[in-house]
Amino acid sequence: MMQDDKLISVIVTAYNIEKYLPRCVDSLLAQTYEPMEIILVDDGSTDGTAEIVRAYADRCPQRIVPVLRKENIGATKNLYDLLQRAKGIYIANLEGDDRWTDPKKLQAQVRFLDEHPKSIGCCHKCRVVDGY
Repeated sequence: MMQDDKLISVIVTAYNIEKYLPRCVDSLLAQTYEPMEIILVDDGSTDGTAEIVRAYADRCPQRIVPVLRKENIGATKNLYDLLQRAKGIYIANLEGDDRWTDPKKLQAQVRFLDEHPKSIGCCHKCRVVDGY
């Protein structure tokens, strides 16, 4: 299996973050790695988060798998459910109020994991910014 044949599942959890979610999803859609599925969940938000999830899923149905919960089930149950849904050989996690700034992030991480088969995961540098 060549690198580009390995599906990556990116799990994105969102709850009441309509202000931040578009930047998050746009940063995923900018990734150069293919194939990728984005499992995008709204965990019963009371703001406009669910509408944003629907809009992106309608715009990119080949890449975005929407999960729209009517009630909030919490972080642990949510993550467990999403891990069960993931089809990828690799799984990446991105919180809905975060974003990736390097469009080649996934490509670099897949390359690292392919070159280091004894590794079970990898991470990257991050910068914490408070506010929008």
